[in-house]
Amino acid sequence: AVPYTGTMDSGLRTMAGGQFSFQVSGYLAIQTSAAPLVIVDADRSVRDIFGIIGTAPTGAGIILQISRNGTAYATVQFAVGSTTSSIVSGFGLPALRAGDKLSLDIGGVGTTVPGSDLTLILRL
Repeated sequence: AVPYTGTMDSGLRTMAGGQFSFQVSGYLAIQTSAAPLVIVDADRSVRDIFGIIGTAPTGAGIILQISRNGTAYATVQFAVGSTTSSIVSGFGLPALRAGDKLSLDIGGVGTTVPGSDLTLILRL
């Protein structure tokens, strides 16, 4: 027996690669469906999820919610003053299935400067 979940990636990778991206230009605001839906083309597993922004939030952090078929899938957060988010591991997240609809909601933004020019990436 070989324990593959003890590896750095927490399991075996399919090596299919790729990514899905959401982009929101300009200043961020609290909103649902902040970017166009992403339709999953084939069954996939998520390696990790992270975001980058052009202008860091001040006064409060940014909270992003990714939903799969209308149900919460993962939450990504930016700390105050940071232009990179925390990294959400895909280990333990359900696999994405062909035809799934992914959406992005912005649940919180900075109170002094909301942050701007968001790119959110789901690495496969």
